[in-house]
Amino acid sequence: ANDTTAGEITTALFNAGKSGVAVDFSRRGLKHLDLSELDFKGARLVRADVFGTDLSKANLARTDLTGARLDRTVLTFANFKGANLEGATLAPFGKTGFIEDLFRTELEGAQLNGANLGGSDLTYVSFRFA
Repeated sequence: ANDTTAGEITTALFNAGKSGVAVDFSRRGLKHLDLSELDFKGARLVRADVFGTDLSKANLARTDLTGARLDRTVLTFANFKGANLEGATLAPFGKTGFIEDLFRTELEGAQLNGANLGGSDLTYVSFRFA
């Protein structure tokens, strides 16, 4: 179950931009939310449940997603540069409900040890320095 709303997340991220302190959504339920185009500013989402969430065009650079559940998320054009995805599961689905590739998803410099990419089409994904 979710223990936060998209509005609360947006407000926390906005305030983090002013204070310079990263937000911590670790072990939180963030399922089935529209978080597209948000800037997570290096937030902590360790073991967060982000199942079925729209993260298209979201900036998750330098975000700690260790052990996070990102299954059935929309990740098109998401930026995970330098993010920690160790042990995370990423079996993305598109808005149509069918498994989708990680189209133009940026994984440059990401930590991917033990990450499960769920058989996604990785044709246009950047793994440079990952």
